Amino acid sequence: MSSFVLDAPRAVAAPIRILGHCANWLLTYWARREAVKLLSQLDERELRDIGLTRGRIEAAVHGFAQAESELGRVR
Repeated sequence: MSSFVLDAPRAVAAPIRILGHCANWLLTYWARREAVKLLSQLDERELRDIGLTRGRIEAAVHGFAQAESELGRVR
């Protein structure tokens, strides 16, 4: 019986931890969707001012894009 009592906190903690990870993923997803939506509303000049092109919005929001100046493209 003592083994069951000691395992109970672990048995409860695992689903709570999984639920926390899922909630964190969902909040991150929503925040990124909102960022894409806001950046998509900018015009080409405004995007260029912050070093983006329309085709790189998704990558930038996910942290995978480099600024145009880092790619050697100067406009």
